[in-house]
Amino acid sequence: MGAFLFVGVLLLLAHHFLYVHLDGKPIDAQVFAVSGLSLRNQSVSSILGNAIAYAARTVLSAVIGVAFIQVLWLKLRRSQFSVKELDAVVACKGDPLAFSALPAWYTAFWLAVIALLAALMSVISIVTPGALRVESFQFAFPDECSINTVSLTNSNLASVVTNSSENSTIFLGAQANLMALTVQVLTGGSALQPPNPCPPGSACQYNIDFNAPAAVCDPVDSSFNLTEWLPLPDNDTAPILVWNSSSDGLWLAVARKDLATNSSSAVNCSMFNATHHALLTHTNTSSSTVEVYQTDFHNEISAIFTSTSGSGSPSTDEYEEMQFDAIITSFVNFLSGDVGYNHVTQEYDPFDDIENLHVAYSPLFSSPAPSSDVPWTSAVDLTTVLPSLMRNISVSLLTDRFSSGGKTSVTPLNTTCWYSSSAYVYNRPRLLATYGAALGVAAACMLFGIRAIQLNGVEESNAFSRILGAVLNKSLFDDRHELSASSKLTANGSPDGQLVLAQLSTFNFTVHVLRQSLKFHGHSGSTSFLSVLI
Repeated sequence: MGAFLFVGVLLLLAHHFLYVHLDGKPIDAQVFAVSGLSLRNQSVSSILGNAIAYAARTVLSAVIGVAFIQVLWLKLRRSQFSVKELDAVVACKGDPLAFSALPAWYTAFWLAVIALLAALMSVISIVTPGALRVESFQFAFPDECSINTVSLTNSNLASVVTNSSENSTIFLGAQANLMALTVQVLTGGSALQPPNPCPPGSACQYNIDFNAPAAVCDPVDSSFNLTEWLPLPDNDTAPILVWNSSSDGLWLAVARKDLATNSSSAVNCSMFNATHHALLTHTNTSSSTVEVYQTDFHNEISAIFTSTSGSGSPSTDEYEEMQFDAIITSFVNFLSGDVGYNHVTQEYDPFDDIENLHVAYSPLFSSPAPSSDVPWTSAVDLTTVLPSLMRNISVSLLTDRFSSGGKTSVTPLNTTCWYSSSAYVYNRPRLLATYGAALGVAAACMLFGIRAIQLNGVEESNAFSRILGAVLNKSLFDDRHELSASSKLTANGSPDGQLVLAQLSTFNFTVHVLRQSLKFHGHSGSTSFLSVLI
């Protein structure tokens, strides 16, 4: 019993530390490697957990089973049981709730309880494997990965021309590809989605830092003449000027009218060299998001780079400065101009020769309020929308749509990606409480078994040889014709634990006492008479 209980404790520890090892690990991670064979399947952990649980159930049931045998022989040495009652007790050891075992609950209650406790050890194999379950976790598992980040030092965004006579490079503006990207961001209202570097069918998340332009737009002061920038229409049928923007190099001023409240607002925007800190999230579908959670502003970019002034090819710093200026130029150019809205015809009408329909149809500025079909009726905070637009243009460079002549807007970067996966979660109280209760019950039964061994004077068993020794004796053979289902058997008074009929055992014991008494008083003849009488 002690050996079985010790093995049960070892199995508890093995089960516990197996689940501790698996706790928090993705289900597709390597669990063990045996002879070079990597075992990653979720079924491995299930098989191991179930095997340990069944082994623990078996050894603890064995502890209680051995104790049951000791207590059974103790009861036989001290009490009397009919053959039918012994049949119920034996059946009880196999299934204490079986119909044939029910009489044992009346005649040998504690034996039935011990048998029931042995049967309840099956709870171990039912409950403990469920202490390890699988849950889904979003972006919780790190691994090395290769991704792209924005790099303007090697990009090809600026339109330049080389003046061979002056040995200089002249900056002209933004290339057509960059202008197309900007108008897509403006009319789409959000950044373009970057390519997904995650393995097929998986979701991942990672951080990048990159240098790119940033805009800061502040409300105009009292010296700004809104009436001059957004004049009233000439008549009731004339278009209303709802947007007016003007730029001077890298400086931008924007005025906007809200048709719902008939209110106006205006901002001045300055451009900066900045470092953007972004979190990119790619799902296992086609969607990706870029969240710029922090922007560190450096120096203000106050003038457009013009040319290298006879110095030949631009230096690295000059080349990067031209890329910055190209992005800012595309941003400023697509916001410049005006938008007029005719509330009679409910369409955009040119207010003058510089109509900006890109702004007119952009959801950033012209979306109607939920209760109105008229555009330009929703409140727009230019101090946040315009910097967000510039940020989205910078982020959209991650699409790497400018690869030409060995130039690209991105550069590879080795970093840590966080992946979504299903992982193991270990419920410690469930496993430890189940094992603790089972070990406690087995230990208590073992103590009863040890006490029974002390009272029996020998450790009993249910081996076939022990059963032969109990029933193969002269007394029971002589009384074989008296045996029936109701015959009472006992091992009381037998140092070897041999079973005899209880009624005849008491009578023979009385005869033995009379014989010894008559012999002591010298009445040997009476002994013969008594024998004849018997």
